[in-house]
Amino acid sequence: MRSTLKSGNAKSIARQDTLLKAAITQTLKAFTGINFSAMQDLVLVGRGEDGAPIKKSEAWLFVSECADFIKERFPMLAVQEIKEAFSLWASKKYDANCTAYGGRLPIGDIGNVLSAYLRFRKSVLGTYSQQLDLLEARSKDAEAEQKNKQAHEHVLKEYRAMVEHFTQTGDLSEIEKHIKAFWGKILVQELGVIEFSQEEKADIVQEAKAFVKKQTLEKAKNPDLPKNEREDVRKMVHYWQKKADLSAFRDKYDPKSIESILKPLEDGFKESSFKDKVVQKYSTLIVLKGIIKESLKEE
Repeated sequence: MRSTLKSGNAKSIARQDTLLKAAITQTLKAFTGINFSAMQDLVLVGRGEDGAPIKKSEAWLFVSECADFIKERFPMLAVQEIKEAFSLWASKKYDANCTAYGGRLPIGDIGNVLSAYLRFRKSVLGTYSQQLDLLEARSKDAEAEQKNKQAHEHVLKEYRAMVEHFTQTGDLSEIEKHIKAFWGKILVQELGVIEFSQEEKADIVQEAKAFVKKQTLEKAKNPDLPKNEREDVRKMVHYWQKKADLSAFRDKYDPKSIESILKPLEDGFKESSFKDKVVQKYSTLIVLKGIIKESLKEE
């Protein structure tokens, strides 16, 4: 009801008011002991422009007061929910103090039923929402599982094709360009297609570290290194700067640039960039070595 009341549309509000009063009358007749027939005494409610008295029945006044009460206290309800609230109460879905005495019903008892209905509705919607969340989670899990399956199938197909290519040509240069960083995890951990001992994996890690270290130092010695790459170099080069001979390129950058690249270790820079690059290189190397190993089996 709230949206109609806030709309300011006089016709819509009047129509809703008529429907609400009809719903109140029919609902209370059906589900309570109220006796509207005994509430037909006329009550003066005002006077017309000509001074003539305007009288309404007690029943009319009661329903009007109920409608005003509901619009003020329960605007979140739809008109159709008035009947639903009393129907559920009558079927013992929840308890609420609502008793007619002498064919009359206190408006507060109507509020008791509607309040109980709101609590019931909230609990039902909460359960429904939980069920929806559960179904959505299951759907996402199924979707993720399907995507993982497709990714596994794609990577395995590519890997088999690379093994065949290397077996026929003995060339790894083009193959390395197409290997993605995540392939190593899929082929080694998830599918178990590539198998190496822990010692062999440790050796591959050391090889990856050596490669990244060499590549980083070569970049650092490059006088034409783009500025956007210097930060990456700066974060890694401190990892070895006490051991590495960097004097060869100390004069090839302007003082500010070389200072930014070779800041002291005590500044607390972490070698996270170095580790990320090692992981990427390790993934590529283990796939390449897996291809070589697989091709030797086929021979």
